[in-house]
Amino acid sequence: VPMTELRVRGAYEVELQRHDGVPDLRMIARNGPVAESRLGTFDEAAFRKLYPPDLHELVTFVRNDSGIGAAAGEGEVWPVLAMLLLVGLLAESLLAWRFGRR
Repeated sequence: VPMTELRVRGAYEVELQRHDGVPDLRMIARNGPVAESRLGTFDEAAFRKLYPPDLHELVTFVRNDSGIGAAAGEGEVWPVLAMLLLVGLLAESLLAWRFGRR
């Protein structure tokens, strides 16, 4: 079965005819490209190489260098928020232990 003819990803059931006339049912699947699971930059040239031409006109690549973590040396915000939450919970536990009901 040529996978290029299967336009939709998913599971397909194929019925094969054996020489003795008994049908043999098989399941095949068309999965996405392996490159989809790699979390790296994905430029327009790689997209045009990996995907069929009818999808090229449906996708527009936008490069936006503003936002959190866009500047050089700037990291993500979630580790700082997690540390503040941890410090707050620790302070709450210590205050409850010290000044709680006895």
